[in-house]
Amino acid sequence: MIMRNKNTGFTLLELMIVVAISGLLLLVGIPSFRTMIATNEISSKTNDLIMSLKLARSTAITTGHPAFLCSSSDGETCKGQDNFWSKGWLVWVDLDENGALNANSSELLWVKEIDPSSSQTIIATSANAIFLQQFEFKYDGTLDQAVVASFQICSGLGSTGYPPRNINVTVSGEAQFSKDTTPGNEC
Repeated sequence: MIMRNKNTGFTLLELMIVVAISGLLLLVGIPSFRTMIATNEISSKTNDLIMSLKLARSTAITTGHPAFLCSSSDGETCKGQDNFWSKGWLVWVDLDENGALNANSSELLWVKEIDPSSSQTIIATSANAIFLQQFEFKYDGTLDQAVVASFQICSGLGSTGYPPRNINVTVSGEAQFSKDTTPGNEC
């Protein structure tokens, strides 16, 4: 009986075709994956911020004490500088109603720390400068300063087509979400 030696491999042409198809799939897939990651990160931060605003408001109503949402760059203290929101924030109840976060007379409800390598930005805007640093909800759930305030959350990747997320906080303390899809308004 004669045994034939059968080669079981790829030809150079078959290998080149597989490499070309793989390259094309990567070329199409990687930008889509980046878009998905950026969109998910923006959505996550938006949801966390809305949840924090609602937590502070509902806590003020249920406890009868002022509740605060303040910007924090270290996850332990409220920072007195404007727009540290991109680094994180704290939600706390002011049990002695002195307006200061301290270990003896405040109850810390939630700490949100944001990865320092994140390129996304969170910017607070309001006619009242205090909202650049903190939000205070009174016992009835309204904002202490009775002025509308808002946040804008941006991808940090420049004008790449990611619409900013806006959170508007009404005088009554309600947080309302919107996506700014105006052409040319990407951030």
